Amino acid sequence: MSRGDLPHGSASPDRVHFCCYASPASGRPSLCDHGQLLGHATRSGWQLRAARAAAEAEAGVEPHRPELFDGSTLLVYVVDLYDPRARDYQPSVNAVLREAVPPVDVEVVQSGRYASLAAAAGLIALLATDHEDPGAVLDAVQDEFFVAGRALDEPGVLAAVSDRLGVDGEAVELFATSERALELAREDVALAKELDARGGPVLLASRGQRLFEFDGPGASGQRLVDQFRTVLERS
Repeated sequence: MSRGDLPHGSASPDRVHFCCYASPASGRPSLCDHGQLLGHATRSGWQLRAARAAAEAEAGVEPHRPELFDGSTLLVYVVDLYDPRARDYQPSVNAVLREAVPPVDVEVVQSGRYASLAAAAGLIALLATDHEDPGAVLDAVQDEFFVAGRALDEPGVLAAVSDRLGVDGEAVELFATSERALELAREDVALAKELDARGGPVLLASRGQRLFEFDGPGASGQRLVDQFRTVLERS
């Protein structure tokens, strides 16, 4: 199922922190199946295990999952990495990512408020590598922009970030400039509008039939980690 199949209206502006989205009886659409957000698992770097599992299944091999893999929970980060608020929020988000990965899948959805589609496609390409630390990927892109003053779609920047992360820069650049990467970037922007009308950054957790919103910029890493643990405790 593609991201375009997500129910409309599932992210209304009156969302309450850590209140679950709507049971069917409420009449408001919900993100009941987090698999809907995993339709493009191959484009999320730290979700490569899902892509590999799919390939293994096609080959008749038993799909591999980490021993503690939690398929019932998904973290969704709606963000534009060139947003100064996202830069301030990133250390707290990283704390949750360290807590969550690898047991829980993570999906970055780019809002496109500041970054171009080409830059968004570059991030998608970086996240399609086998790098195991999602926070490090996001930090590297933000450092280039906020410290070095270089956008990801400027000549040589994607290669430099790839080298810093120790991933195949040639493969990253090849995918980043493909029509598929641009298509996924456009899908990100459309989905971001569905998930967060305010433009982000916002961190969400889907668990079962509930969708939770974490505290936003200004919250400490420990605060977000505590909220994440609360999500995991919900049945």
